Amino acid sequence: MMQIELEKIPLLLRDALITILFGLLSGILSKVEFQIPGIVNSDLREIPFLIALLYIRNPIFIFALALSAFIGAPADMPIWAVYVTHLVPLFVGFFSYKLLEGSGISSVMMGIAWIPITVVYYLAALLPLVVMSVSLTPSLTPPGNPKDFWDVYLSGLPTFRYEIITSSLVTGLYLVQMRARKKLEDTNKNLQKYAFMNSHELRAPLARMLGLLQLLKLEKDPEQTKILLNLLQETSIELDKVIRQMNRLLEKEIF
Repeated sequence: MMQIELEKIPLLLRDALITILFGLLSGILSKVEFQIPGIVNSDLREIPFLIALLYIRNPIFIFALALSAFIGAPADMPIWAVYVTHLVPLFVGFFSYKLLEGSGISSVMMGIAWIPITVVYYLAALLPLVVMSVSLTPSLTPPGNPKDFWDVYLSGLPTFRYEIITSSLVTGLYLVQMRARKKLEDTNKNLQKYAFMNSHELRAPLARMLGLLQLLKLEKDPEQTKILLNLLQETSIELDKVIRQMNRLLEKEIF
């Protein structure tokens, strides 16, 4: 239903609404903390970000989406750090999905392929940038006790472990059902077009052919017969074009 309604909205306005909606939802989820043994201060704010990437078409809105990271961000984290640590991963996820979308694979395979993309989003983009931001922020680094990048990186994995598993499964399943629903909607549109062609575009030339055949039976004038035969040929060519279009629609649904 959401997919159908979004398609009726102009592209730029749709992207703007998606950016605002999922940005606010991410901010709300940042306020919800999950206390799990061995995991401290874990939230699921990245899930709305990842789902938004499945809808946004214009990459310029990624810059706006990253601004939502300021909602619920740690007070001692510099503004630039909060922004950059989300902007880069969002672009990684955005262009990764575009490549995945153009691959032509099935909905299930696309959902499975999205899981490692989510893992890369966290482990190769988000977490390293967080570690670097902490290292470059004096207020977050104990004086005289600089930590090695990999020490900080590995110490952050337990916190991100729950988020990675949850985010990859939730967004992967969401992607499967989203693509399956779109496929079903496209199929319904093609069936509607097929039914229209069958009831109008196919029947019109067929009815003309039947009428011309009746006239040929009654016509005695050779010149008029020749004219009717030419009209019959033109109508048969038109009918052939309609049938070919209908066959292409059916082949598209089968293959």
